[in-house]
Amino acid sequence: MSALRLVAFDLDGTLTRGLTCLEALAQRFDVVDQVARWEQARSEAEITAVRQGVWHLLGARAIEDQAGHFRGISLAPGAAEGIRLLHQAGVQTVIVSLAFEIHVRWFARLLGIDHVIATEVSNSGTFQHVFPSTKPTLLAGHAATVGVDLSETAAVGDSFGDVPMLAAVGTSVYLGSAPPEGFTATWHLPHAGIDAVADRLLNNR
Repeated sequence: MSALRLVAFDLDGTLTRGLTCLEALAQRFDVVDQVARWEQARSEAEITAVRQGVWHLLGARAIEDQAGHFRGISLAPGAAEGIRLLHQAGVQTVIVSLAFEIHVRWFARLLGIDHVIATEVSNSGTFQHVFPSTKPTLLAGHAATVGVDLSETAAVGDSFGDVPMLAAVGTSVYLGSAPPEGFTATWHLPHAGIDAVADRLLNNR
């Protein structure tokens, strides 16, 4: 097994537990119905349409106004400690998420994660989307930029939408209750804390 040099994390349900970023914002800004539709969207066309609608509702609000409501979202057990352990071992970290980049970056700063790959919206309203199917390509591009091969990369996720990324790397960790049919992770650690994930990646490869 290749040496570990990079770990990619999903955000909602992986680094955080309970409410997603958008669910927390939906409760605060009374857009619960619109965000509920996002959570049910599966095709790229559906995700795109709902994402644009949610951005229209939330995007005009300052990120400071939005981020204040992220403090009510629970971090995964051992999240800060797990990231610290990886960094101490010289392993880089990145969040790869379908969520909006400005939201994901708030959690990256909170946890000290090195990089973010997430849906970006330009000042002119142009979207650079992240979909489950594009996570592997985007992660591969990032890994190449920092001089890391995917065989030296681990990915951690909790849902069907993470499977393309998990399947593309050298080591995969699945935190959901049961892996999707047809997918076998390197390690299945249901609902594990991030410190336990880091320990497994660093000491049981």
